[in-house]
This record gives sequence, C-alpha cells and structure tokens, in this order.
Amino acid sequence: MKDCQSVLLLANGDPPPRELAQRTATDYPFVIAVDGAVRFLQELGLQADLVCGDFDSIPEGARALQPNAEWAATPDQYHTDLEKAILLALQRGARRIALLGAWGGRPDHALAACVLLLRYARQCELKLITPGAVLRPLAAPCTLELPCRPGDIVSLICFAPVTVTLQGVQWELKQEELQPSSQPVSNRAVSSRVSVTAHQGEMLACCLQPEAFA
Repeated sequence: MKDCQSVLLLANGDPPPRELAQRTATDYPFVIAVDGAVRFLQELGLQADLVCGDFDSIPEGARALQPNAEWAATPDQYHTDLEKAILLALQRGARRIALLGAWGGRPDHALAACVLLLRYARQCELKLITPGAVLRPLAAPCTLELPCRPGDIVSLICFAPVTVTLQGVQWELKQEELQPSSQPVSNRAVSSRVSVTAHQGEMLACCLQPEAFA
C-alpha cells in the first residue's frame, strides 16, 4: 500500500498551475482529489490515489480517467468535502497535508479552508499553497520556520488575541500580545530564516512572494 504520511489534497477551487502542482506532488506523493477537483488532474499531470466527496460535482467519464484511484463516497452534508477529505487523510495516517486548489472559487469555501487549517493544526502539519503564497497555521505552543526569502512579505492573521514572537523580519516581535487587527500584516523578511512562535492562541502565518503579484 502506498505511504499516506504526506498527502497532497487537491480541492475544488481554482486549479493551481501545473508546475506548482508537480512540485508539490514531489514532496507530497499521496494525492487525494476532492470531488469535482478530479477534473483538473489530467491537465495538472497528476494521478489520484484517492477521490472522495459526495460526488455531486463529478463530471461524466471522470472515473475512466482515474482507473487506479480508490473512490470513497463521503455523503455527510454537515461538513464540506474539504473537511471530510482532511479527516479521511488523517484516518489513513497523514502526518503532513498540503492543500492546493483551496483558494479562489467560492469565497465562503476559501475562508472555511483557513478555519480548517486552524481546526486541525494540532493533529498534523498543514499548509495551504497558492501560486503566490503559503499559509501555515500555528496553535500554541508552536514554532515554525517559514519558507521565506529576503524581501518576501510576511503577515500574521489572528481571529482572537494571541501572544507571538516573530524573528527574521523588518519589524520583529518578542512575546507580544496581538489583537485581531491589521497590525501584523505586511511585514517583510530580511533573512532566509524567518521563524514565528505562538506562545498563546492560534493564528495563520502567510508568506507572500512579491514578484508573484507584479
């Protein structure tokens, strides 16, 4: 059976660029397609190991294009297909999950994806990858090294008060209490080693590459 510890979870939002999908699949080789995202697999050059969802968005003929995939119906309507896919990955033993295609599309689903990062942050290593940014959740006590380069924009997003230390950026923080606001948005990396520590509370750390938005 294929190792399920590192999972690429392809959601049914805006599909990522092919090069980004291929690069991510190198580090996260077990591929789960969430419901209608199965229609992106061929153009991204990916083969699914598992397709899951309530299958209300599966195009005709999709099964024939993924003959080696396991198909797992998850009809529960009290959770989104994305959350059900995360739970399924955890049940299969996932330790690392990268979400692609979870941004764009419906704004309520994109915001719900951010909430899910925080909801499951203590159960495995999670990240949400877009063409120009990587979002990582932190749930105290936790320290993360962020995938930044000098000049990259670093933002912290919190929905409740947090205490945080942030190093390797233009405006460093040392065990500072932050309230939900725009204060910790648009910091800038000055080092290739940017670290953020959550001492209390939960937050999202976002690293953006400026050239991606030029």
